[in-house]
Amino acid sequence: MYKVVKGDISNKYYILIRDAIGLSAFTTTGAIIAYNADVSFFGIIILATLTGVGGGVISDLLLGKVPSVLRDDFYASCSIIGSIGFYISMVLTSDLTVASIVCSLLVLMFRIVAILYDWKLPKFQ
Repeated sequence: MYKVVKGDISNKYYILIRDAIGLSAFTTTGAIIAYNADVSFFGIIILATLTGVGGGVISDLLLGKVPSVLRDDFYASCSIIGSIGFYISMVLTSDLTVASIVCSLLVLMFRIVAILYDWKLPKFQ
Protein backbone atom coordinates (compact mmCIF):
# COMPACT_ATOMS: atom_id res chain seq x y z
CA MET A 1 0.00 0.00 0.00
CA TYR A 2 2.64 2.55 1.04
CA LYS A 3 6.29 2.38 0.11
CA VAL A 4 8.27 1.82 3.28
CA VAL A 5 12.04 2.10 3.38
CA LYS A 6 13.74 -0.96 4.88
CA GLY A 7 13.76 -0.64 8.65
CA ASP A 8 11.75 2.59 8.60
CA ILE A 9 8.02 2.29 9.19
CA SER A 10 7.57 5.93 10.20
CA ASN A 11 6.61 6.95 6.63
CA LYS A 12 3.58 4.67 6.73
CA TYR A 13 2.46 5.87 10.15
CA TYR A 14 3.18 9.50 9.29
CA ILE A 15 0.45 9.42 6.64
CA LEU A 16 -1.99 7.06 8.33
CA ILE A 17 -2.05 8.77 11.74
CA ARG A 18 -2.74 12.14 10.13
CA ASP A 19 -5.49 10.53 8.07
CA ALA A 20 -6.95 9.14 11.32
CA ILE A 21 -7.00 12.65 12.80
CA GLY A 22 -8.81 13.93 9.71
CA LEU A 23 -11.30 11.05 9.87
CA SER A 24 -11.97 11.87 13.50
CA ALA A 25 -12.46 15.59 12.86
CA PHE A 26 -14.75 15.17 9.87
CA THR A 27 -16.82 12.45 11.53
CA THR A 28 -17.37 14.68 14.54
CA THR A 29 -18.29 17.62 12.32
CA GLY A 30 -20.82 15.49 10.46
CA ALA A 31 -22.34 14.27 13.72
CA ILE A 32 -22.68 17.83 15.05
CA ILE A 33 -24.33 19.04 11.85
CA ALA A 34 -26.71 16.07 11.83
CA TYR A 35 -27.62 16.63 15.47
CA ASN A 36 -28.23 20.34 14.91
CA ALA A 37 -30.45 19.46 11.93
CA ASP A 38 -32.51 17.32 14.32
CA VAL A 39 -32.18 14.09 12.36
CA SER A 40 -32.74 10.62 13.77
CA PHE A 41 -30.20 8.23 15.29
CA PHE A 42 -29.55 6.59 11.92
CA GLY A 43 -29.33 9.97 10.22
CA ILE A 44 -26.56 11.00 12.59
CA ILE A 45 -24.65 7.79 11.88
CA ILE A 46 -25.06 8.08 8.12
CA LEU A 47 -24.18 11.77 7.87
CA ALA A 48 -21.22 11.49 10.25
CA THR A 49 -19.85 8.46 8.40
CA LEU A 50 -20.28 9.98 4.94
CA THR A 51 -18.68 13.23 6.04
CA GLY A 52 -15.78 11.45 7.72
CA VAL A 53 -15.07 9.00 4.94
CA GLY A 54 -15.52 11.57 2.17
CA GLY A 55 -12.25 13.33 2.90
CA GLY A 56 -10.31 10.08 2.81
CA VAL A 57 -11.93 9.05 -0.45
CA ILE A 58 -11.03 12.35 -2.11
CA SER A 59 -7.47 12.14 -0.79
CA ASP A 60 -7.03 8.56 -2.04
CA LEU A 61 -8.45 9.42 -5.47
CA LEU A 62 -6.12 12.40 -5.82
CA LEU A 63 -3.20 10.13 -4.93
CA GLY A 64 -4.33 7.58 -7.52
CA LYS A 65 -5.11 4.86 -4.98
CA VAL A 66 -8.17 2.72 -4.38
CA PRO A 67 -10.07 4.41 -1.51
CA SER A 68 -9.68 2.75 1.88
CA VAL A 69 -13.43 2.46 2.29
CA LEU A 70 -13.61 0.26 -0.82
CA ARG A 71 -11.04 -2.18 0.52
CA ASP A 72 -11.18 -4.43 3.56
CA ASP A 73 -9.60 -1.73 5.72
CA PHE A 74 -11.21 -0.98 9.11
CA TYR A 75 -11.97 2.64 8.16
CA ALA A 76 -15.65 3.53 7.91
CA SER A 77 -16.36 1.28 10.89
CA CYS A 78 -14.41 3.72 13.07
CA SER A 79 -16.74 6.53 11.97
CA ILE A 80 -19.79 4.41 12.73
CA ILE A 81 -18.48 3.59 16.22
CA GLY A 82 -17.68 7.25 16.89
CA SER A 83 -21.08 8.48 15.74
CA ILE A 84 -22.84 5.92 17.92
CA GLY A 85 -20.72 7.18 20.82
CA PHE A 86 -21.76 10.72 19.92
CA TYR A 87 -25.45 9.83 20.04
CA ILE A 88 -25.18 7.90 23.31
CA SER A 89 -23.26 10.80 24.88
CA MET A 90 -25.94 13.26 23.75
CA VAL A 91 -28.67 11.09 25.25
CA LEU A 92 -26.80 10.69 28.55
CA THR A 93 -25.37 14.18 29.02
CA SER A 94 -27.18 16.53 26.59
CA ASP A 95 -23.83 18.32 26.26
CA LEU A 96 -22.62 18.86 22.70
CA THR A 97 -19.03 19.45 23.81
CA VAL A 98 -18.82 16.16 25.71
CA ALA A 99 -20.45 14.27 22.85
CA SER A 100 -18.03 15.81 20.36
CA ILE A 101 -15.01 14.87 22.45
CA VAL A 102 -16.32 11.32 22.90
CA CYS A 103 -16.90 10.98 19.14
CA SER A 104 -13.46 12.35 18.25
CA LEU A 105 -11.63 10.17 20.72
CA LEU A 106 -13.52 7.01 19.78
CA VAL A 107 -12.84 7.44 16.07
CA LEU A 108 -9.20 8.33 16.63
CA MET A 109 -8.61 5.54 19.14
CA PHE A 110 -10.23 2.82 17.02
CA ARG A 111 -8.50 3.97 13.83
CA ILE A 112 -5.06 4.08 15.45
CA VAL A 113 -5.55 0.62 16.99
CA ALA A 114 -6.76 -0.65 13.60
CA ILE A 115 -3.62 0.74 11.97
CA LEU A 116 -1.25 -0.64 14.59
CA TYR A 117 -2.80 -4.12 14.67
CA ASP A 118 -3.67 -4.21 10.96
CA TRP A 119 -7.37 -4.84 11.53
CA LYS A 120 -9.27 -5.88 8.41
CA LEU A 121 -12.95 -6.43 7.75
CA PRO A 122 -14.02 -9.99 6.93
CA LYS A 123 -14.20 -10.97 3.27
CA PHE A 124 -17.13 -12.90 1.95
CA GLN A 125 -16.40 -15.62 -0.58
